[in-house]
Amino acid sequence: ELIEEYVKPGMKVIDIGTGTGILAIAAAHMGAKEVLATDLDPMAVKVAAENVSKNGFDGTITTRCGDLLEAVNETGDVVIANIIADVIIMLAAPVKKHVADSGIFICSGIAVDRRDDVIAALNEADYEILDCPVKGEWAAFAARKR
Repeated sequence: ELIEEYVKPGMKVIDIGTGTGILAIAAAHMGAKEVLATDLDPMAVKVAAENVSKNGFDGTITTRCGDLLEAVNETGDVVIANIIADVIIMLAAPVKKHVADSGIFICSGIAVDRRDDVIAALNEADYEILDCPVKGEWAAFAARKR
């Protein structure tokens, strides 16, 4: 839902910890002109690349294997991370160098009982929290880089 709301046609998007590539593919469907999908697991990157091809986004989505931000040199208008709370908390500050000015950091995969910890990390890293939907036991955030 946050990808649908914040990814606009022509944007550059980075998906950190892409897994199967589903969020990168969603961003491409929303009109992102360039998507970088990274994951630490070579098998996940292989599966993501296959899914990218099956969905016809070979020219839009690039897959890359690497450890979180070590695989990323680019900046994105939107940076996505669907990873557990501890990793989001660790990423909040360092990921900012990969978020364009006034860009959006979307993070999800956060257990509701860790929501306050993620809020604290986003505030400490000086993001403006725009949205925090909760579905069942899971929370997500959209935060703007200041």
